[in-house]
Amino acid sequence: MTLFPQFLRPMLTCQRNVFNRRLAMPARAGYCTGPTVERNGLRPTAPWNSRCMHAPGLWRGVRWCSIAHQAGPGRWGWAYPCASVPANTPCLPANRRTTLKRSQFSRRYYPARVQASRRLANGQCVYTLRFDDGDVERNVAGARLRAVAYRTYTVCQRVQGNYGGRGRWYSGRITCAGPGACGPGRTLPRDVYMIQYDDGDKERVGPGRLRPLAGGTGTIATYRVGQQVTGNYRGDGRWFAGRITRRNSRCSYNIRYNDGDTDNDMHPIFIRSAATRTTCTIRTGTNIVGNWRSMGRWYRGRVTGCAAATGYSITYADNSRETGVPAARVRALPSATCRYRTGQTIQGNWLSRGRYYAGRITAAAAGRSGNACRYTVAYSDGSRESNVVQFNLRA
Repeated sequence: MTLFPQFLRPMLTCQRNVFNRRLAMPARAGYCTGPTVERNGLRPTAPWNSRCMHAPGLWRGVRWCSIAHQAGPGRWGWAYPCASVPANTPCLPANRRTTLKRSQFSRRYYPARVQASRRLANGQCVYTLRFDDGDVERNVAGARLRAVAYRTYTVCQRVQGNYGGRGRWYSGRITCAGPGACGPGRTLPRDVYMIQYDDGDKERVGPGRLRPLAGGTGTIATYRVGQQVTGNYRGDGRWFAGRITRRNSRCSYNIRYNDGDTDNDMHPIFIRSAATRTTCTIRTGTNIVGNWRSMGRWYRGRVTGCAAATGYSITYADNSRETGVPAARVRALPSATCRYRTGQTIQGNWLSRGRYYAGRITAAAAGRSGNACRYTVAYSDGSRESNVVQFNLRA
């Protein structure tokens, strides 16, 4: 009879010490409540990471438990081991930009956009991603994603865009920025921009395909709704009469032409007031320098035509063309002076082949607006050569 109390005494002592918390318990032992996410049509009411007051129960395959609080029992949550409670952070929303390393051997993170997300029973988020090249990957664990921080751009800001994602960068201007509406019937998601390039093309791009462009802002003309204007239709150099139907921003307008066609998100460099008329003082064929697209950058070119209603037509040295150029954006080059006079005896580089023959200048025409002098030469053997540049002659 005396052996049983002696055997039971250590057990009772251990139980009393545990109850009195005199012995250290394992850290975060037991179950705690997890994130307050809806499952099976139910949303928990208990705060995140609260200790359960009983062993968890099972509801359609998901563990749950109640907690104790000042208002009495009643609050409950999804139960997890306290040592591994998922973070109380929501899944990334749709259209959020992120990056993913697509294989364990890859060193590169590829940009993508979240299409859909869901939370598993263990509290972890999985995603469906669409990459910039069009590929789609499903059931991507959130732990594999890496946040990406792109710089933001403002409406009317000058930028360079990677057109079509092909690696070639062109100058343009932001005409609309998401999230929000950009004209009737069109809404841009977050981190998406509408860019209009200097050649008239338009594109919706993400911040990863943009980079800021310093300088060259030029002057932005302003127009009012209902104002009669002429617009560079589709930016292809043809100007047609119409009127402003909407002002999207200080650098973006919508136009309805008199024939019923429309142009949206038009930059002011593609619009001019209908009252504007050009005085054609520079003749066709004259070499000039032109202010390309009114961006403050001047390039050499040649006048190919001029009309008072539409302005100058210019072909630049790189073979790019521009029409509807007002007189303020065209400058004539200074005139050239001929070195040799008519009747002067010279030596000429025959057909530019490197051999010089004696001859005489029979005609000399001074170039207009920077054109070099051209000569007609009669050689001593009776042959003639016209349109000879000054470089091929010597006294």
